[in-house]
Amino acid sequence: MNSVVITVVALFVLIILLLRIQRSRPLLQYLFFIRHSLLVGLILVGLAPVALYLLPNMGQNLFVIDTIWGIGLVTALAIVASWVVMFTMLLTIRSAPRVMLDVYRPVHAPRWLPKWVIRQRAWFFALLTLPILIAVYVHSNHVDQSWVTRIAAAPPWVQNAGYGAQWMQAIQVAPAWSRVVGMAVGIVPAWLLLRVAILLRSWLSPSLDRIRAALASWLRPLLGPLPVSIQNAYSDQNVRSFRHDEAAGFFILTLVIYFLGFIFLRPDAPRFSVPALSYFLLMLILLGWLLPGLSLILDRWRVPTLFVLLALSYIFWGVANLSGYPTGHVYNVVDSPTDALRRPSQPLTPERVYQLWSQRHPVAQYPVMTV
Repeated sequence: MNSVVITVVALFVLIILLLRIQRSRPLLQYLFFIRHSLLVGLILVGLAPVALYLLPNMGQNLFVIDTIWGIGLVTALAIVASWVVMFTMLLTIRSAPRVMLDVYRPVHAPRWLPKWVIRQRAWFFALLTLPILIAVYVHSNHVDQSWVTRIAAAPPWVQNAGYGAQWMQAIQVAPAWSRVVGMAVGIVPAWLLLRVAILLRSWLSPSLDRIRAALASWLRPLLGPLPVSIQNAYSDQNVRSFRHDEAAGFFILTLVIYFLGFIFLRPDAPRFSVPALSYFLLMLILLGWLLPGLSLILDRWRVPTLFVLLALSYIFWGVANLSGYPTGHVYNVVDSPTDALRRPSQPLTPERVYQLWSQRHPVAQYPVMTV
């Protein structure tokens, strides 16, 4: 009863706060604009609790990873997914006033927010991955330790210096840090990916300005049926103020990752084994780019994004089947070795069942058997 009262009071207070904020600024409208980015962020935060506590029989295995490289891959993809949330959310907030015919005032960062927080916003958005990383750390208890054996032999300079015993002691502690090493292996390429995206923006900005100016006259006729505000958002030479360049660089790099994943992780011809969680994160990254991009354009005409996705899915399904390459993939299901060993060598007749039961349950302990 107390929990119900607390929940009702909390909801009432939340509604009052939202209404007070709504009077001075269009909070609910902007929450609607960034709904898909918020959804992807909520999936990142809520995947681990839902899988571990609400659906443990089906979802707990997602977080059991047995290799350092698997942990690193999941870590990198989770961080990239959180930065997709960052780019799409901030880009939507900055673009919404112009795309929506200047109906809404631009939203700026609060004055009370420290500037260093804004500069380091990428790592604050990366905190969305903490539930997934904690779940992986807790449940990946049997990580392959082959990397430890490779470094177990102390280098000659260590032995000559007389530190062989200390080296072996450090190596014995190393298995406990395997999961931490795997996560560090994933953080480094994710950070490098972000830096490369920023460098691409700075290196290519002059070229992009010239290309944008050359394509502006070509884009105008194609964008003619669209409102002027949307035309400006995609053909204006001052579009850099929206930070499209930086987001575009990160988008291109994530697409490269996705297509590399398609090449190396194809289920019909896999190059190596990867955790199932990495496939889920790859799809989440793709949807994290697709849904906000579609909604930013379709919200102008109040067209549900779901309609477009259903239409595209049906079209792609039809094209794939007509071209002779069906989209579905069927895995071959075979009996596991343990199931083959458990299978009885003789047919299970009623007499055989009774004999097996008698062997496992002596008459002295179980004098009565009801059939």
